[in-house]
Amino acid sequence: MVLLLLFTIGRPIEIEAESTYPSYNYSYWEDSQPSAVPYLPEDIVDGIDEEYGRLSSPEDVFVTKDNEIFIADSGNNRILIFNEELILQEIIEEFQNGSEQDHFNYPQGVFVTDEGDVYIADTNNQRIVELDRKGNLKRIIGEPTSDVIRTGFEYYPMKIAVDQAKRIYVIGR
Repeated sequence: MVLLLLFTIGRPIEIEAESTYPSYNYSYWEDSQPSAVPYLPEDIVDGIDEEYGRLSSPEDVFVTKDNEIFIADSGNNRILIFNEELILQEIIEEFQNGSEQDHFNYPQGVFVTDEGDVYIADTNNQRIVELDRKGNLKRIIGEPTSDVIRTGFEYYPMKIAVDQAKRIYVIGR
């Protein structure tokens, strides 16, 4: 009886969660090997059957320290803002630029500072747009100029990050 109890306690416990997709790693010889699923999605945000409509080419996501979720819905030329329960809070499709309404053109990157400033890589408009948390325009940053940049340079910002010193890092196409 004691031996049977020790045998059952000493065996590894197998925990299995159902996954709809396989997971794998590559061996040294570049062969795929089955592996444990590293994570399972809790929910899917696609906009189907939602008031804001289906997402089209979502290119970036940013989660703030307050768990707000910003999604650059590139194909629909907008930024969606959700709370941590994935309930839509706001849609930013346009902003006031002087006396005119301005629109995004395939925004591919979004970053939010701790102070709430929203930086958007407005790719096909070839600019960075900085808004405050209420969606008011703070500034538009156009193509960089420098002696090192060659003639014929085309500026298409795709991803963006801002550090604590307010330096802006941009990945462009």
